Amino acid sequence: NALNAVNEKRVGALAGKQNLRVLHDLNDRLDEYSRLRGELDRELVPFFSMLLKDFRGAIDRREEDRARALRTTCLQMARMCDQTALQVELDGYLAVFEFRFGDHEQAFYFQRRGLMRQLTGGEVNPRSICEWARELAMAFFGNRRIYEAKEVCAVGLAATDEATDVREVRASLSFMLGLSEIALGDL
Repeated sequence: NALNAVNEKRVGALAGKQNLRVLHDLNDRLDEYSRLRGELDRELVPFFSMLLKDFRGAIDRREEDRARALRTTCLQMARMCDQTALQVELDGYLAVFEFRFGDHEQAFYFQRRGLMRQLTGGEVNPRSICEWARELAMAFFGNRRIYEAKEVCAVGLAATDEATDVREVRASLSFMLGLSEIALGDL
């Protein structure tokens, strides 16, 4: 029994050392992956920006087939690019695309996702947040989804202060919030 206990401790120590080695190797590989991901991201930014510009142009010209092809390419590119600003830009174009050519529910999804990326993406741009909230609230209001419009207005107002450069956008959010409350009978 004593010999078995000693052997178990030796095997346990060996396993512990092997686990440490495996964890060290895993950490090295993750560091390398992060480095390569950063390099790829830097190289993709100009190309992704160009694709987004082309996508928006195809949407604006109502070239549905071209816009659909670019949509697919942009979605694939977005999986490899970590730039929040470009992801938000894509979400905006996807929302416009879906409103114009496709599914309104998908458009709402992309508008919500773009707003959420801005609220959680690190660098906060109050003007952009208010404008996105206003656009989404107007879309909800226009589709008689008053409660959702009200909630989006409240989020947009809560996420920004009364900075001078967003005063007029905040005023439109406040106005739509009031209209929503009236329509819902909350006033």
